[in-house]
Amino acid sequence: MQFGNFERVWALGDGITLGDGLTLNEYIGAYHTFIRRQASKSRYPTFSVLLEYFGDISPYVKSVNCNMMITDSLHQPTYGRGNIIIYDKAGIYTDGGRSLIDENFKVFIFAGFNDDNIPIWAGRVTDAKADTDKHEVNIALAQDGHILANRTTSGSFSAYNTAKTLTDYLCGLAGLAKPIYENESGQPTGVTFGNSFQENNRSYWAMVYGACLNIFYIPIFDVNGVLNLKRRDSFNDVDFLYNDSNIEYMKYLEEAEMINRKTIDYTNPVRFEFELGDGVQIGQRSKSAQNSYSIAQWNEKSDYETDPFIGTWTRAEAITDQVLDFYPYRRALYEVRSPGIPQLELLDRVRVRYEKQNIQGKFIVMGRRHEITPGNHVTTDKLLSSGERL
Repeated sequence: MQFGNFERVWALGDGITLGDGLTLNEYIGAYHTFIRRQASKSRYPTFSVLLEYFGDISPYVKSVNCNMMITDSLHQPTYGRGNIIIYDKAGIYTDGGRSLIDENFKVFIFAGFNDDNIPIWAGRVTDAKADTDKHEVNIALAQDGHILANRTTSGSFSAYNTAKTLTDYLCGLAGLAKPIYENESGQPTGVTFGNSFQENNRSYWAMVYGACLNIFYIPIFDVNGVLNLKRRDSFNDVDFLYNDSNIEYMKYLEEAEMINRKTIDYTNPVRFEFELGDGVQIGQRSKSAQNSYSIAQWNEKSDYETDPFIGTWTRAEAITDQVLDFYPYRRALYEVRSPGIPQLELLDRVRVRYEKQNIQGKFIVMGRRHEITPGNHVTTDKLLSSGERL
């Protein structure tokens, strides 16, 4: 059972049957039971781990560490990684001192309370090493961005010249699940690249990033391991409050990226037939714009970007407009550590009222790290403050 979309499910009304076989009222009851256990001072945190070809390996797991993140930078993003250590004195997962757990085996991690667990992370094995002296197997994990990052291609993609068609195509080649798009019929489908030819070999992951850059989206993996393309400025308001009762510590990390002067190199120079009346010159190959008010407030914060998919002055102009609408405002990144909170996801917007440090307001979840051992679960979240819009 997963509660990430609870507010949207609530609006459907009772009488329907949800995917878990529950009516809405049963679902609401289960949700409130889960939240009550999460907030209880006498918690009983539980978890489970499913490993492809082996099934439920939870009884053998000594520790689980996994993370998922969104980079605040406009540049190429990363993807989540993790680590599992299992105790294998019986030799179930080794043979002759070698691990039987192979690269690319799928892993699904669940966490919750009183064995009522929900998905928190999914990915694949990138490496597994056996330590026969300790009877342990150390399993390195990564989300499926790892698969996309290790495959390359080049050539013409004129048949896949939108973010949706290209990402669907690349994920299909890599054997990944069909991606999920925010407002699928909008920009992911309706905006075409300025240039669909890739002269040099690029990783699938870099190409997905280039597609997202064209429409101001970001690629992230959800708790079920499915690639999502979402608007960089989107968020999901959830009814959760960080306060002194559930915060172990909260600290300021750094200022989030600010951009008030943006330059886009769109690779292909402007041709004669593309001369425009608003200042673009023949042969020009970059577009610059600035937010003068932001520069006056906080000094110039310039940034440069290029990608072969941009291709034209028109595409570059659209990107600079979107960047300068989102990035010229002061925002801050904070780290908050608390007893395990399984139900939050990336881009959830939560409330914070931390009187000990006088930190208050609404913050967006930009990163999550779970640290789990039998009977114990701790989460460390990276939160982004609301911007000081001018």
